[in-house]
Amino acid sequence: MNRLRPLFCLLVCCALLAVAGCEAQTPTADVSRTSGGSSLIPSVSSERAASAASSAASEEATGSSAATSSETISSAAPVQASDYFDVDAAFAASGKKMTDDVSSCFPESAKAYQINGGTASQPYLVDAATLKRLTAVPVKGSGFVRWVNYGVRNSFSGPTAGHTGVVPVARLHDPVFTEMALPTEAEYWYADLNAGVAWGRNNPTSGYNNRKNGFNMVQPRAGHENIINMGAVFLNYEVDPPAKDASITLCLKDFKMYVHKKGDPATKWITMSSNKVLADHQVGNKVAISWAGGNNNVRAKYKDFSDRGELALKGGDLWTADDYKTTASHQYLIHFWDTQVTFSSKGLSPEQVDGVVCSYVAWVKEPEMSGKLLATVGADLRPGLWPEYYSDYLEVQAGTLTKKPYKRNGTRSDPGASVAPKGGSNYTQVNQCIASRAVMLTSTPRVIFCHNVYPDIYDKVVDTDTVQKLIGLN
Repeated sequence: MNRLRPLFCLLVCCALLAVAGCEAQTPTADVSRTSGGSSLIPSVSSERAASAASSAASEEATGSSAATSSETISSAAPVQASDYFDVDAAFAASGKKMTDDVSSCFPESAKAYQINGGTASQPYLVDAATLKRLTAVPVKGSGFVRWVNYGVRNSFSGPTAGHTGVVPVARLHDPVFTEMALPTEAEYWYADLNAGVAWGRNNPTSGYNNRKNGFNMVQPRAGHENIINMGAVFLNYEVDPPAKDASITLCLKDFKMYVHKKGDPATKWITMSSNKVLADHQVGNKVAISWAGGNNNVRAKYKDFSDRGELALKGGDLWTADDYKTTASHQYLIHFWDTQVTFSSKGLSPEQVDGVVCSYVAWVKEPEMSGKLLATVGADLRPGLWPEYYSDYLEVQAGTLTKKPYKRNGTRSDPGASVAPKGGSNYTQVNQCIASRAVMLTSTPRVIFCHNVYPDIYDKVVDTDTVQKLIGLN
């Protein structure tokens, strides 16, 4: 037996080396098995969202390792190699240029797609339906795609170029990554989905951006003392509005915001806020769709049911005349916000933050109101009660950067209130950090979320499974 021991040890070592060699190999991206969500409209059950809220209550969260170019994700049924449609061959035969809409090279009849063409700087350009389909069917390859009408108008200085709308094939089934590249789900006051330019449909000189997709605005930086999670709900222009006397019960819960500290693992995010239900003074601020003027007369319609809040609206709370699509004073949005949190209360300075994600869950109680309303989420950065605080607001239009001041009144207890004149002791500077795309509300609870993590740092900052668990996507 002693004579056989050296041979036995040699065989064990060889086996271990073989296993290590197999693990070191990195295959091409084949997005064809389930790992995380892949729906364009991510939704969660009430029970799952409640579970996610309790699991995310700690100050730090850890999760699985970050997605890689070899990550494999989702298909309802197994696909064969012959099922993959060769997009590059179709493009080569189409006679189209890379600057064209090449959606026809992604036939809807295909079960799966192989995409190796396109680059981060010149991806394949596709329409909204095609991009949505690519997030839901098997894909593989090393290529890149982007929605043909992706664009933002406003941007702020930051360490990198910001969101680009370009999606690597390996990230097409990562719902955290794609959320900031997918288009708004329907037309509304500030979203003209077919516009090649960045202006909103009804306000070509107002300074508001065409919010046809999500985008980053301001990175947390010196002078930003607080951050706050906010949301808004308004009419979908692509369907008939609810009758003025129709009941609409807007349900809200699970308001969450997390930040990532530079240098921390992608699995470690710090909880800034996590509240099951908002207080009544935080819900029901009725504002003209242009954000010019408003009142609080719907707050009395809000009730706290412990596991959710409900705002009992009428269709007439959202529109007052048939020309609501072109007259801002005849259409309203419902605005709400979580508690603002100081970075210092979490042992942070704003300059240490390279990732922000904010979310809430929303739905309408009445099934017949499904699709009538759209919802957005975003985060504001505030320096607190500083007099005459300015920051450089970089307005991007036609490639030109112009600095202008951007101010708003507010207090810590009620940041939506206008309580002080310009220059007063409560005068506060507001910079919007991020804005989401607008998504449809149905009678199924849905996670509304956005983040500000740029593509070029995404792999270092975001572990998609961790973030999905925190906000309740899985």
